[in-house]
Parts: sequence; structure tokens; C-alpha cells
Amino acid sequence: MLKQLFPYFLASLFLVWWSSDFVFFWDTIQLGSKHAHFFYENGFQNWILPIEIDSGHPPVFGAMLAICWQIFGRSLAVSHYMMLPFLCGMVYYFYKIASHWFPRKYLHFFLVFCLASPVLLGQAVLVSPDIVLVFFFLMGIFGVQKNALGLLTIASLGLAMTSMRGMMVVVLIYLFYLYENWDEAKESQLFLKLAFLIKKALPFVPSGIFALLFLIYHYVKTGWIGHHADSPWANAFAQVNLIGFAKNVAILGWRMLDFAYLFLWGILFYGLFQQKIKVLWKDQLFRKLLVLFCLSLLVLSPTALLYKGLSGHRYLLPIYISFSFLVAYVIVQIKYAKTLFVIAITALLTGNLWCYPRHIAQGWDATLGHLPYYGLREKMLDFIEKEEIPFQQIGTAFPNIGAMKYLACQDTSDGLVDYDFDQQKYIFYSNVFNDFNEKDFEELEKNWTILKVYKSYPVEVILFQKKDATVKMIGAKN
Repeated sequence: MLKQLFPYFLASLFLVWWSSDFVFFWDTIQLGSKHAHFFYENGFQNWILPIEIDSGHPPVFGAMLAICWQIFGRSLAVSHYMMLPFLCGMVYYFYKIASHWFPRKYLHFFLVFCLASPVLLGQAVLVSPDIVLVFFFLMGIFGVQKNALGLLTIASLGLAMTSMRGMMVVVLIYLFYLYENWDEAKESQLFLKLAFLIKKALPFVPSGIFALLFLIYHYVKTGWIGHHADSPWANAFAQVNLIGFAKNVAILGWRMLDFAYLFLWGILFYGLFQQKIKVLWKDQLFRKLLVLFCLSLLVLSPTALLYKGLSGHRYLLPIYISFSFLVAYVIVQIKYAKTLFVIAITALLTGNLWCYPRHIAQGWDATLGHLPYYGLREKMLDFIEKEEIPFQQIGTAFPNIGAMKYLACQDTSDGLVDYDFDQQKYIFYSNVFNDFNEKDFEELEKNWTILKVYKSYPVEVILFQKKDATVKMIGAKN
């Protein structure tokens, strides 16, 4: 097995080495860097984060990163290399799951197919707790396959420690575990069914205790769970009305088609047409994978549908993975399966190139499409330094806001601030910033000039200068 997985482990190592100088990006600035800096600078006596960076999750991921910094030094490289065991572990459990469910001749096709997910790849180059979540999710699915109580206990505890969404995934795995073993209870009386539910819940008790104790502790210390009215993320947790719910249904549907998943749905329906649903429904494994996909939707979609801003691609990773399992199984049931795998893999990889018009917010952390940003950002910062433009005169947007300490592990609190057209002479813009709206673009086009541009598809970074500002107009060639 290790011989077969060695190329994938090597690819994981290359991915980490390649991304080892990438600054913290998107939500990893808070969930990774800022959480870790709190523990790194203050120790581990207090497990309640400052309110400005506390989003209600157990801060275990940040604490783990802080420990790595204490041992190996605080740097971007150390931060990225901390992800390597989880990336390799993810590959390992994809392989173990495939070995249990799929013919041996399709194992490598399945592995590459699952790993080619744009959303998974987009997170794989980041210091992301969602990679940890995926690792434990896959461990839990394999634990269900093998009825391995120890694996289920470790996986569920790891999920609960990762985030509140991880706690939701524990519920998903428990329900799937019940389905997998329902034959033990389906003919039983009500009392025995209840005993069955309790018995099957035993591996999940440690994760439940941890989640309960943390949430109680957090509530006692802060007076809230998940979010509060003054939270920086309060808007995302705002409940929607009926119109908002319908809009969220459409957004969730879009997420399921986005970044080339549209092609997977096409392949799925083609396979169902070829095999006929009645025939596949008689297949026990097909039903099992369909149930896993439906359970993942049932458990994880309510937050995306009921709240204003909780439908990010990374939140749906277990759904994407469950869907990939289902599509892969349908593929292996029809002719030219290997050809279809190649088509599906190619289609998924093209998802990294999808780029929407500027007025449509895009999940830039959900594909490899954001990769050029790091180099272009550094070029622009070098240009700014060369032109001796003070940071105080430059406005920008998330995820480029904040001290270089948090973004790049540098020993400085200097950094760029949120843009304000009335207060600043320069605007550092990139299309990976979703905060700029059409009115902002109208303002930039009317009252600002472009001082410098760097582009590498699909990313661009632009430094705008206010028209009435007097500055030195020296710039290197693009």
C-alpha cells in the first residue's frame, strides 16, 4: 500500500513546499494566524479568545499551530508544513475507502478523481482547519465501513475539536453509522431500537462530552454560543425570511454546480440513464452512497439555507466528497469507465480556471485560481516600497487587511487598512477581494487613475491613485 501511495505523498509534499511562502489567505487569517498568535503570545492558560477574533469555535487548530511555532519557529513555512500530515492522512483514507468500495483496477482513478476537487485543492494550499475536518471526516467514514469503534471515537473527537461545523459532521457520521447497521434493529421492538441507538452512540460520547463542555464553558465566559450581536460575523448569521430562504436554495444549487461540478452532474445523469435507476437501486452499495450524500445535505445544508452568509464552498466539503463517491460508483458501473474518469478529472481541473465577472462574488479560496495572487501581491508591495508610498495612505480590502504579523508572520504591526475613498490617496485592489461593489468601481473609474497593474490569469492586482493626489509617477514595466 505504501508503495502505491508514495507518489501521492510525494505530491502532497510538493504541494506544501510550493505553497510554503503563501501568506495566510481568506478565513485562515483568523482561524489560523490570529488564533495561533493569541496562544503564541499569551500562553495556553486562557482558552477564550479575544472577542474580535472569537467566532465560537474551539480554538484547538490555532493552539496546535502555536505549539508548532514554539517548537520550530514562527514562520509561514512551519505553518504550511503543519498541514502535511493531514494531507497525507487524507490521501490514506481516500485510498482505504476506495479499497473497500471499488474494484482494484479503478483505485488510482478514484484517488485522482477525489483529489482533483477544486474546492479541496483550493483549501489544500492553505493553512486550513477544513483540511483537518476532511481528514477526520474520511477517517470516520472508514470507521463506519470497518465498524472500528476506536477510529470512530478518534474521528468524532477530532471533528468536534476542529469547529462547530465539525460537530455537525459528527452527527452526519453517527446517522450514517446507524444506517450501515440498521439491520440489527429493524425487526426489533421499540425498546430494543432505543437500546440500539444508544449502543451505536457510544463511540461518539467523548466528542459529545467535549462539545458540550466547550460550549457551556464558552457560554459561561462570554454569554453567547456561535455568534453575538456585536460579532464581526453577525451579518453572516442573520436569519433570512422566505425570500432569503429561496435565494439561499438557489445559491446552494449554484454551489453544487460551481467550479465544474456541473460536469459531474452530467456524468451522473448519463450513468443513471445508461444503467437505469431501478437496476442501480437494487445495488446495496449504490443505496449506501446515495444515503451518505443525502445525509450530508440534510445535516449541513440547513445552516446554508437559514442564514445569510453560511454557504461558502468550504463549508460544503463533506457534501462534495460524498457526491464524488456517488458519481465515482456510477462511473464504474458503465462502459468506458476509465475514459469517463479521465473526462471527469479533466473537467474538475478546469474548475480552477473559472472566473466570474467582477460584480459576482467568487469563492477564491475554493479553487487553485487564487494562486497567482501571492506573487502579484508581492510584486505590488515591492512597487509600493520602491515608490516610498506609506501604508497609511493605502486602502485595501479583505483578505489583504491587517498587520503583516498576521498575514506573513513578519515582526511588524504595519499593514494595510480597509479602504475609504475619502481618507486615502491610494487603493490596493485585486479581483480576489469580494468587498468592492459596483458603486465602488464607478468611484474608481471616475475619480481615480491606475498607477500600476499586474495580471496573471485569472487574478489581477491594481494600485489606484486619487486624481487630485500629487505623487511620484515612476513605475516599472508590467
